[in-house]
Amino acid sequence: MTETISIGKNSKMIFISISLNVIKIIICSLFIALMARFAIPLSFIALSVTLQTLAISIISIFFKKKEVVLAVIFYLFLAFCGFPVLQNGQSNPLWVFSPTAGYLFGFFMAAVILPTALTKYKPKHFAKTWLIFAVNESTVLLFGTLWLSYYIGITNGLAKGFIPFIPGAVLKITIASLIYRVKSRIKIKNGYKIR
Repeated sequence: MTETISIGKNSKMIFISISLNVIKIIICSLFIALMARFAIPLSFIALSVTLQTLAISIISIFFKKKEVVLAVIFYLFLAFCGFPVLQNGQSNPLWVFSPTAGYLFGFFMAAVILPTALTKYKPKHFAKTWLIFAVNESTVLLFGTLWLSYYIGITNGLAKGFIPFIPGAVLKITIASLIYRVKSRIKIKNGYKIR
């Protein structure tokens, strides 16, 4: 009888844990979609400076690697299903075949690299923190530029898909670094380890 009750409690706890993880992943995906709506269009190419990479940085600060990766996968799945989650709330189920798809593939790589780096290095100084978040932005820009260059050439790819995004990237890196440092100081003050 005691074993039956124990199994029942364990099953309930597992169900609750899985449900909470699913909810976290959905919320993180919707957060990325929300940040995609904050966009500054670049008139010379069909691209915008968005806050999606900042969203990935923020969720990487507060959630585990597996949750971040699954959130980005679910976000890309929503885009593939035609939901209006892309830049400026656009819908494009065929985004995989677009010249700008590399940036979205870069989101996935960033979701793998950034939480891993934050957990491994646990940066305690702003400069090191900044560099780690710079790797995140650089990963997305690299994938995006290489993919775009296939369509318009490497020179145009750099001129239109990389260089114009540098000022925005620097700002997003700085914001993410500040958020991470604030979170770290709060944890240290309360006696917790970073991440």
